[in-house]
Amino acid sequence: MVSSKFSNATLILILLIIVPVSCVNNKQNKTRLIAVSCRDYSGKLYYLIMGDTVSSISFDTFKYKDGTYDIGIGSVDTEHSVDCKRTIKKLKDKTFDCRKGHISDELVAGLSTFLSLAKDELNFDSLRGIAFMNEDVFDIEIAISNDFEGHKCEDFHKHVKDFMNKTNLRDKMNAVLKKYNIEVNNIGLNYDGKILNMDTKRCRINGADYGYIGKLPRVLKCMPLRADVKRCPKAQVGSKHSN
Repeated sequence: MVSSKFSNATLILILLIIVPVSCVNNKQNKTRLIAVSCRDYSGKLYYLIMGDTVSSISFDTFKYKDGTYDIGIGSVDTEHSVDCKRTIKKLKDKTFDCRKGHISDELVAGLSTFLSLAKDELNFDSLRGIAFMNEDVFDIEIAISNDFEGHKCEDFHKHVKDFMNKTNLRDKMNAVLKKYNIEVNNIGLNYDGKILNMDTKRCRINGADYGYIGKLPRVLKCMPLRADVKRCPKAQVGSKHSN
């Protein structure tokens, strides 16, 4: 999936009405950023291309009425890659590194590359949050699923928020965000987020598909997450939009 904001059905509709893409080059690591604009959608879809290979981590922006926006992070799976090849000319002949998910270090590394390439296009002063599914921090999904097995709680939002803020994901993300004068305020369920149970044996979940090596719990807790961000107290090196 692209992110919690996009279902596969929505992605297909959006990609069919794309307008010309833009590219940003990073000469240091030879990575390009393809930005796909949509006529009926105010945000954009972004793909990282290394050589002739499209990264398995993609990004999007979702704009709110007040002018703020979220960055969404998601996985490029096989179905997504087929849609891209059919509808985006610049991706037609590319190889896709398809994945069902990632571990947290991969997500943070992808975010770091994306921000470095998009910093001149995005206004970080208006960034509200970063949204992602927990299969893109699969190691943390395993940890929180194991935690849920041993606890019964009525306030799932509070439980997820408390758990997520005890992990090192916040510190990892802040290590990337601080150069843009941003930091994570809280990590928890996304707006109106629902928690779904997935039986790992019945659904044939393979940790290797998510970059994870280790024992899986009987039941995975699947949920959309978001990291709410705020401006750092002191100005640091950031985008050209920063004050």
